[in-house]
Amino acid sequence: MTPSLLLLLLSCGACFQNCFDPALPTDDNNDDDKPDDPEPIDTGDPKDDTGPLPAPPPCSFPEVEPNNLAGDAMPITMEAWACGTLLDEGGTTGTDNDMVEFTVNDTGWISLWARGEDIGSFSDLDMTVWVTPEGAEDYDELFLPDASPGSTDPRMNFPVEAGDTVRVSIKDRRGGEGPAYVWEFLATSEKEAPIVCAAEEDETAGGEDNDVVSRAAQPLESGVILCGDTSGVDLRDHYVLTVPEGSTTLRIRTLAWQLGSAMDTTLVLIDPAGEARRTVEAADLVRDPEIEYATTDAGEWVLRVEANNPRGFTLAGWYGIEATIDTVAPEEPPAE
Repeated sequence: MTPSLLLLLLSCGACFQNCFDPALPTDDNNDDDKPDDPEPIDTGDPKDDTGPLPAPPPCSFPEVEPNNLAGDAMPITMEAWACGTLLDEGGTTGTDNDMVEFTVNDTGWISLWARGEDIGSFSDLDMTVWVTPEGAEDYDELFLPDASPGSTDPRMNFPVEAGDTVRVSIKDRRGGEGPAYVWEFLATSEKEAPIVCAAEEDETAGGEDNDVVSRAAQPLESGVILCGDTSGVDLRDHYVLTVPEGSTTLRIRTLAWQLGSAMDTTLVLIDPAGEARRTVEAADLVRDPEIEYATTDAGEWVLRVEANNPRGFTLAGWYGIEATIDTVAPEEPPAE
């Protein structure tokens, strides 16, 4: 055997040894012999100047098991990150459900954010949220956000009172769990409401609740953002649109999910005869529906705003509606 062939076989043997048993030491594992990493090359192209990757947020509240029942919810504070892994205590599998709980500091709006996809986790997260007013024995609201614009991670905004207790359940919507199913959670106070309202819902403008068409009484003024919430059993509200004589285009847009509401909305436009002319439901990627409808039928039209979500809620099921009524008046007959 020639010396060169012998050296080749010895090199291949070392390669196979490391591939199948990488724990075995070799001379290549000696970091002292490795050259320093080269300095990055400045190409002068601003696209190449990405800078260092951002560090993950500090986790002030690492998960402590057991925390899968309401009585075991892990206490945290607002403005600080909590983190954990969807894996039952002891590493067993099942359907893990991690719960955290905090007390609201100030009256106003708060934001809840659970992260999985955004940080490279396998988790496809759901949040279930309970709000218990100060001094109450049971929760006041229950709602289930499951995504936010641009991400499958849920993020939501809603109003609260100082002293409220907020409990949040975090889980994978497909029941997945394991070491790769990590999550992070943050609750923060918002300095301003996510929406500016020029008018507020008056549920009893017609003397009774506006959850049926016949009780629609509150007008939607053209160009005015009206804010409401889908409280009650029926999860629907009704408003009046007054259409004048002439050729009219009705434009209606929803302001809710894109601003942090947990509401999936359906809009139904109903003509003066009580017939539904247009129905637009929330879609997976566009959950704030819009309507554009042209008509020559003058009179009082009705707009139904309905929540598609499986549970009733008030605090998180808020919405804004903006209607625009553009009319071209009929031409006057020529004077004789």
